Amino acid sequence: MNMKRTTTMHDVAKLACVSQATVSHVINNSAPVSEEVRSRVLDAIKTLGYVPNFLAKGLKGSSTNTIALLVPEINNPYYSAIVKRLEEILRKENKLLFLACTSGDSQRELQYIKEFISYNIQGAIITYSLSNSHVLQLLQDYGIPCVVLDDIPGKSEVPVIEISNEYGGYLATKHLIQSGCRHIAVVSEPLVKLPLAKRICGYSKALAEAGITYSKILLADAPQDAFEIGYRKADQLIDGEVDGVFATSDYLAYGVLRRFLECGVKIPEDIGLIGYDDVAMTQVSRPALSTIAQPIQEMSELGTRMLLNQIKGKEAEKHYLLQPELRIRDTTAQDT
Repeated sequence: MNMKRTTTMHDVAKLACVSQATVSHVINNSAPVSEEVRSRVLDAIKTLGYVPNFLAKGLKGSSTNTIALLVPEINNPYYSAIVKRLEEILRKENKLLFLACTSGDSQRELQYIKEFISYNIQGAIITYSLSNSHVLQLLQDYGIPCVVLDDIPGKSEVPVIEISNEYGGYLATKHLIQSGCRHIAVVSEPLVKLPLAKRICGYSKALAEAGITYSKILLADAPQDAFEIGYRKADQLIDGEVDGVFATSDYLAYGVLRRFLECGVKIPEDIGLIGYDDVAMTQVSRPALSTIAQPIQEMSELGTRMLLNQIKGKEAEKHYLLQPELRIRDTTAQDT
């Protein structure tokens, strides 16, 4: 791996034309410094991309046994399940998790990863499509092993575990078709996440294969709570025409379901509904939600193995492709 030389406090001091002690005072606010000097130091830090190492004393040249984990949201049961499984696996390996919930915000992503780097993390796991492309580059520059779950981050060479989301969207839509639906809508968060876009591609493929020309795609205008998206979009689905709904996540599907039940819509007699992820509540809710099961356990185990192999200096696999599966429950009719 070609690793860029880590920027040091000496580099900052040289560019700002001050001593290293002055740089330290600015960073730690440990002694009075003039505004003019403070400004020069901060500008140098920004120019060089310097990340202070708060654990350097006593840990010089070594890393901690901590792993950074970035998720976009923690209230979504899908990400909660990933966090839980990864924590269980890594704990057995005597690793601790640093968890960051970024809300998919570009600046927050970069801020968190810089903070984690300053604490000498051993590795990082990314669970979604990052908004800030500099995050992966920064990890690579510092030689920090990383794995991305359920996404393909552009031209980056970071190891990834991909899930066949297009096939999952195809499975969901084909099941609705086979259960008798002919006017099928899809509801989704904004397509800033590549997996969501691929699920909708699968939806369109299944409709085309069946010769169905009706298509209704409802996308949220901006990132927000998925349950709220489903709840608010549901009114547009109660039009007397839609007879099937594919929600691109279970959390979103539950928002749709709640509104449907409030409006007296019979599920699946009036409208069939299928989600995506197979989170724990899908089996115990009433009605139980039909869904596409994500291989969360397998993805977590493979991702951890890929990361630990990198940390140990072993040859690491670069790519895995996992397949989702259909789970038929109460919110869709049995295939006809």
